[in-house]
Amino acid sequence: MANLLANGGFCASVRLGSERSRVNLIVDTGSSTLVVHESAYRASMDKCLTPTSWAQEVRYGIGGWLGAVVHTNITLGDGADVKSLTMPDTPLALVHIEEGHTFLRADGFWGLAYHELNPGYDMAAYLTSHGVQPANTYPWPQPWFFGNPTEPSYKPHSGNTSQSDNSVDENRGSVVKQLDEFHQLKKTLPRQDIATCFTLMQARGLVANRFALLTRRSSIHFAKPSLSLSDDFQMLKDDPLNQGLLVLGEREGQNQLIASEVLQRTAFEHLLDSEVLTQAHARTLKVVHDRYYNLNLKAVRWQGGQSIEVADAAAAHINRGSSNAILDSGASLISLPEAVFAPLMAQLYQHLPGAKTILPELIKDMQAVVDAQRSGIDIAALAALSDTENPLSAWPVLEFLFEGVEAEKGTSEADKYDSDSSLVCIQCAPEEYWQLNSPAFGKAVFKLMGPIPNWPAQAVLGLPLFNGYCVEFRRDLGELGQVRFIPLKSS
Repeated sequence: MANLLANGGFCASVRLGSERSRVNLIVDTGSSTLVVHESAYRASMDKCLTPTSWAQEVRYGIGGWLGAVVHTNITLGDGADVKSLTMPDTPLALVHIEEGHTFLRADGFWGLAYHELNPGYDMAAYLTSHGVQPANTYPWPQPWFFGNPTEPSYKPHSGNTSQSDNSVDENRGSVVKQLDEFHQLKKTLPRQDIATCFTLMQARGLVANRFALLTRRSSIHFAKPSLSLSDDFQMLKDDPLNQGLLVLGEREGQNQLIASEVLQRTAFEHLLDSEVLTQAHARTLKVVHDRYYNLNLKAVRWQGGQSIEVADAAAAHINRGSSNAILDSGASLISLPEAVFAPLMAQLYQHLPGAKTILPELIKDMQAVVDAQRSGIDIAALAALSDTENPLSAWPVLEFLFEGVEAEKGTSEADKYDSDSSLVCIQCAPEEYWQLNSPAFGKAVFKLMGPIPNWPAQAVLGLPLFNGYCVEFRRDLGELGQVRFIPLKSS
């Protein structure tokens, strides 16, 4: 995997259809749909493509899309020394319209969460009643009966990331209108959860019901001055800090794991046994609901400081999944509810008063957060708070306390600060919640934020929490699954 196409989010390379067209999909544990821009893989040339009468409409915390559901082949693992896996008859959503740059420079999402987040809507009767035969959603039927695609401002997304922001802004009103119209229409359509790609792999006996992610960054790393994403793409891609690994589970009795580019079981076992990972301090969290990878976050604190309790799902009136936190590899920041984030920042300013001269303007609202990710601040501003060569030496470690798996509670060195040994502590180092040399050499970005607009009081735990670990999603263990954090020795 590499993190260049999604502003720090990691993409896996997948091949689609009879033409084995390569697409780069954001690996996302916070959604469940396999979705791609049609133009990214030449759907019209795919001899394996089977249209259906189903459509999907998905809204994320930011962005969203609408499109048809088709079935086709997907292929993983295409290197010279890697065994490939091809799975036929796989549900795939093709984007018809997209709100803004939902996928950034990537071609789509590979959602790895559970089927409840992957609803489809059967338009067969609706299309038939409007004279569409065959009653398929691909090619997308015209005219659009619940919108007006002929209005001048309407331009379907081509998948071309060179499309200007102005063009996207011009289309946004029309796109949002059509998304809203379909949102109303779908209430009248038959609904059914569509099988997710990873679940199908497991159900068909191709892989075990687990996977792992190893990432080192949540923002693109620029190792030297003058590097740019447009002019130095390959050099940035070759930077180990901009690379990651997705490992899909082993089939029973088969000595093979499948991944997007590199993947043999022996290689992963070597990684676990090497100086890269340490199993000694691995920590296992309990998945408490199988919509997202829902976790029970008990408290947050700065290392050695006072714990800030996090309201549980019932107290926070959370309806979107029955827990107060989700683990989301598709998010490049950590978002915390206001009732947690505000006191956490107040504690930080007390511990490190100089932080108050830097952070408030970067985190005051959603637009400020977005702007800060694009521009960053000078690393020199952080260095001014440090009395060592490390510009982050004065910043404390951030700790998250979770409900863990019973057999492993209270066994980690990280728990030495806990009076309650029943909690599991996962640490986020300053080097993770600050990203140095991003979005350019000599710059830095802050990766913590308050609540996402229109999102419930639920923590969204993105890549900064992943980056110090190899994170293994063990969907086959416990009642609803487990998530194991294996520390990187180099972190």
